[in-house]
Amino acid sequence: MEANTTRVRRKDTRADEIIDSAITLFLNKGFENVTFSDIAKHGKMARSTIYLYFKDKNELLRASVHKKFKDHIQIFAASKIKSDDPSEKVMEKLLGVMHKMFMTDEYPKFMTLVASLATRDPVIAEIWREESLNHVKEIWRELALQLHLTEELSNLYLTTLFSIFFTACLTKTCFKEENPFLSFTDFTKIAKSQKGGIYAVLGMENTTVQ
Repeated sequence: MEANTTRVRRKDTRADEIIDSAITLFLNKGFENVTFSDIAKHGKMARSTIYLYFKDKNELLRASVHKKFKDHIQIFAASKIKSDDPSEKVMEKLLGVMHKMFMTDEYPKFMTLVASLATRDPVIAEIWREESLNHVKEIWRELALQLHLTEELSNLYLTTLFSIFFTACLTKTCFKEENPFLSFTDFTKIAKSQKGGIYAVLGMENTTVQ
């Protein structure tokens, strides 16, 4: 009975093991240079095992982007943003979530990788949109209701915040410690130092009431 339970548990976790191996290799070798044989060798499994879960690399990339998004949701949940939080507190906690993502070594690199692939392949661009960006917009839409933002302002602030965050991830990946541009860590420090916090940095004062 115990052996059967172990096999079931192994089967349940196998897809995640494949995804984790794939992400590691995609980041280290480049998406185009990784084969299922490479992933099988890295994950110490048979190549045929991968095909039981994923038909091709695009499907595996889709699962990888989705898994990364789920990881970020856990960080977001840990921030404990509450519906009765004042708007300034909501934005402060949101900024903290984004900073935690930025401070990991893997996430900025993965985001940059997917964005780079998306510029060359519309299929991957759609994968990125469906498995990450659309979900981010849904979360932001809920926050925007708490902040009493109009739809126009909601779209403006989401675009602005995401642009700052994405640019910071890109330049961090490209230049590492010699980054000539503003890092998200520095942006966070500036926002916290300003009266009105991130509201002041984004020019959000007196614009949050519908």
